[in-house]
Order: sequence, then structure tokens, then C-alpha cells
Amino acid sequence: MSSRVAAIIRALKAMISSPVAWLALITTSAAIVSLIWLLRVRAPGAERVRGGADPCQQVLSDLRDRNFADVVAQSDAAIRAQLSPDQLQSEWETWTSGLGSLSEWKVAESQFSDGLQTWLYDVTFERGSLPVSITVNKAGEVAGLWFYPARNSQPASIPPYANARAFKAEQTTVGAAPHLCGAILTIPTIGSPPFPAAVLVSGSAPHDKDETFGPNHPFADIAEGLSARGIAVLRYDKRTWSHIIDFASLTIEQEYREDAVAAVALLRSRPDIDHKRIFVIGHSEGAVLAPDIARRAAPMAGVVMLAPMGAAPLLDTAIRELRYLGASSALIVENEKIRQEINSGKLPPDRMVALLGVPVGYIRDLNRRDEIGVARHLGVPILILHGSRDYQVVHEDIAAWRSGLKGTPDVTFREFPGLNHLFMAGSGPPGPAEYANASHVAEPVVLTIADFILQQPSIASNSGLKPVRPSEQWNRSFLAGTRQSH
Repeated sequence: MSSRVAAIIRALKAMISSPVAWLALITTSAAIVSLIWLLRVRAPGAERVRGGADPCQQVLSDLRDRNFADVVAQSDAAIRAQLSPDQLQSEWETWTSGLGSLSEWKVAESQFSDGLQTWLYDVTFERGSLPVSITVNKAGEVAGLWFYPARNSQPASIPPYANARAFKAEQTTVGAAPHLCGAILTIPTIGSPPFPAAVLVSGSAPHDKDETFGPNHPFADIAEGLSARGIAVLRYDKRTWSHIIDFASLTIEQEYREDAVAAVALLRSRPDIDHKRIFVIGHSEGAVLAPDIARRAAPMAGVVMLAPMGAAPLLDTAIRELRYLGASSALIVENEKIRQEINSGKLPPDRMVALLGVPVGYIRDLNRRDEIGVARHLGVPILILHGSRDYQVVHEDIAAWRSGLKGTPDVTFREFPGLNHLFMAGSGPPGPAEYANASHVAEPVVLTIADFILQQPSIASNSGLKPVRPSEQWNRSFLAGTRQSH
């Protein structure tokens, strides 16, 4: 089977024996909140489906009408014990924030396999759409409800610190057939080429070129902010966003390295880019892999790591998030068991891990890599940024990088008070709900990155541009940090 629905069925079959509800919390770019949100909703019999309605139509109607208690009531006892209507409401509002009112839905694809009928719906709102997949078993029970990242039809607004007249945007593609990915290259219109340039690498989960989550477009903010200051930036849709991928066989090479290295090659093919001054900017898991991408695409001028995950294994990090968010003990115990089975080698490499949306082989590959060691021996300037309110990449994660890179020359750490995983401002206890609030990447973050890139040797003289220096109105606490060198 070569469709997204077929991949959903394979993943569902791998997880169907689990008695718990799954909340897939990806540490991204993890981003952000998640790759997919999976709720095992099972009606206890046809008589429980109101008026004999199609269970798929009933679930969608209940979500539209905000009858969250009715959705929970259709689940079995185990789900009802773990998922409250308030929790479901919070998830729904997070996923649909900024989309407006739900207007209609229609079936985009369907697939039947081994007694499971899966429908992929295109759920339309005023300002975008949310792909929703529902799986029903032979008994007419709803066996799965999956939410995918919303496709917001509203364009990203230009951040206030980016002069729209200072850059232009070109549509292009990254990668090779059959996996070409849409991309945008923003190029300065002020100053003289060749310009320094950067490739943006997003975090885990399928992300578009803007790393969109709800009303927020952090990669668009960074790209436009940097290009307005004389730096060309290439950002692209992840392969997992642009194409139907069999997640059960997904590898790190396929998800990250191949397309990121191809993006660097695209920049090197252009005469308006300074080929000796190309940088990699990664976020979350993309930040962890940025040094290795730079090594494979060498020579590179430097690396910027935005909220890199620490040395802890990927699943351990996800379980830590579950605990922070107050997930049920059953969900935590279930994933602790999976973690132990992964470490002991009991699980096959193509077994899907629902909490992460990736196969066991992917997790093992990432766990055995020494990405801190790669960064330590990279030999190029590295800038590592972190927000103090980031609950996904915490202080212990950054401490692991500080310890591992101690004594390494040209490594700079910056912590930004009050910023979350998206490097956007917030207040109070951090959590996924705040990602639904429209905002922009904080200006000091963008200016710090620009300063780092432009101050590297020969950049200013080659481009005719001077390094960006902090303006007096900046809150000096944003610039607190240390520089490590021999």
C-alpha cells in the first residue's frame, strides 16, 4: 500500500493491542507539540452510537459542536479513566487555533485492510483545514482518531522587525525526485552579493517550510528577519510533510540528512551566495542533527542550534514531557515498558512507537549516535540558544551540551528569559496550549543569530555588510551567556 492511509493502518495495527489512549507528544520542533494525536475511541456497541449515526460522522459532529464529553463517553472504560472532556477540549483548541469556525468535512481517501476501514477527512475551517483520520473496525467501533498538523490558509505575517522591502522571496525545490520538497529562498535586496546564507532545519514531526504550528510560523520569522539584515535563508518542507511516507521504515537519513545536504548544495549552486559562508540553523531535533549535517555538507561556516535536545534518549525525553504535562500513570508505565524493550533489543526495528510516531529502528539509530561528540570535533563556530520557559528542552539538556563542549573553541551559549520552545514570549507555567497564541520569534533571538553570522571572518568584507550590533533598547538580560574557548 502506497498511501498515507495505508501507513496509518500499519501504524494502528502495530499499536492496536495497547489498552491505553495515546497522546503523541513530539519533542520538536517538536516542535512543538506533536506529529499526530491518537486517541483510541471505541464505542461499546452500536446502540451507544446516537441515532445509529455513522461513528465517523458522529465524532466529527461532536468535535464541531464542542461536545467533548460525548466523544469521551464513546470511548471504553480505560480511555474514560484517562482522558477528561477538558483534556480533549484543550487538545482540540490547540490543534484548531487560528482556523476559525469548522464549516464542513469530506473524505479525501479511504482504505480497507484486515478488518480495519480508515477514512482520511479534509476538515475545512474558515482559515484553513485539519486532516483527520478515523479508523473503524468490523464491529463498527471507532478504533482510531488521528489529528495531523493544520494547513493554515492564512499567510504568515511579516514580523515587525523585518523590513519587507529589504528582501525578496523565491519559490524553489529541495531534494531529488520522487521526493522533491517545496522551498522558499529569501534573498536580501539591500547590499551586494554574494551574500552569506543559512539553511533552516526543522524539528521532529512533519513540518512545512515555515515550521507552522497553529497561527505561528517561527521559520518564516527567522528567515525574513535574517534576510532583512543581509543574510539569504533557505527553508523547505520536510519530506514527511510533502510526501506520503511509510513511517514504519523511516530513517534519520530520509527525514533529515538527505534533504538538508541537498539544500546546502542548492545554495552553493547560486552565484549570489557566498559559498564559503553557508551556515546550518537547526531547531530541536534538527538542532541536534545540525552539526552532523554541517559535517556531511562541509565545508560550512558555522552552526546555530536552537533548543537542541540533550544527551538523554529520545523516548526518555518524551516520557519526561508526559510527566510534566500530568499524563496518566498508565500511559507513562506503558511507555516505560516500551523503552525497556527497545533498550533490551526485544522489539523489531519496524515496530512503531506511538508516542513518537517513528519506528524502533529510528530511535535506536538516534540513541547510539554521539551528536555532542560530532559537534566537539566539527571545528566551526557554534551558537547554542535556549529559552528559559522551554519545557520540551530543559536546562538539563543544555547542561549536557555545555559539559560535552567544555573547552571547545568558538562555542557560544545564550539563554533568553521568558521564551518558550518556539522562542516566543509567554508567562506562567509553560505548556502546549500557549503555542496556540499568535506571536513571533522574539527579535533579540533573530538579531543574535544575525550578529553571529555576520561577525564570522570575511563575511562583512565580502558582502559589504557590517555585523548587526545589539541596539540600546534591548533588554540586556536577553544577552546573558558565556563564550567558551581555549
